[in-house]
Amino acid sequence: MYSVLAFLQLFGLRPREKENKMNQSKFRLYGWVILIGISFGLVIELIQGNYIYRRYFDIYDLWANFFGTIFGAVLFSLIGIKFIKN
Repeated sequence: MYSVLAFLQLFGLRPREKENKMNQSKFRLYGWVILIGISFGLVIELIQGNYIYRRYFDIYDLWANFFGTIFGAVLFSLIGIKFIKN
């Protein structure tokens, strides 16, 4: 779920220029998307741990969210350019 979230965020927020090179603004965009994904996962885990009955905070879920977000960003950097050109 988090890889799809990161992929779609990058697809929607991608710069409109034609160049395929990574510049500082693209690095900043990737950083923001990864930070948003990790923060979203952390907030969900905190809500589950504190406010929902019989649900618990799980650090392994947080790690899975982190790696899913990273995977989505890497996947977009590898194949997202092909979607943009078509």
